[in-house]
Amino acid sequence: MSFFEKIKERWGITSNWRLIKIFLIFSLTGMSAVQIRKLIFPFIGIGADTPTLLYILLWLVLITPAYYFFMVIFSILLGEKDFFFGMMGKTFSRFSTKKKSINNKNDINS
Repeated sequence: MSFFEKIKERWGITSNWRLIKIFLIFSLTGMSAVQIRKLIFPFIGIGADTPTLLYILLWLVLITPAYYFFMVIFSILLGEKDFFFGMMGKTFSRFSTKKKSINNKNDINS
C-alpha cells in the first residue's frame, strides 16, 4: 500500500482529487501563516536579536491562531469545511480539561 493510499484510508478519503484539495489547503494555510509572520513580527519589533524564547512564545500566541483562521477560510473556499472542522475538533479536544477514567466500568463497551 502506497503512502498516499494509507493517508486516504486514515482520513477516510476515497478520491485522489479530494486528497489534492486537502494538500493544497494545508500548503496555502502554511504559506499564509508565514506571510503574516513576515508582516507582524517586524511591525512589533521582533527581529534577529529577539531572544528565542520570546520569539517562540509570540509565534504561538500570534501566528498559530492565524494559521487556524486561514485553514478555516481556505477549507470553506475549496469545499472541504467538514474535513477540516472535524480535524480541528480532534486537535482542540486534545487540550480539553476533561480527563477520561481508565478504570471506570461504565466506559467499557460489552
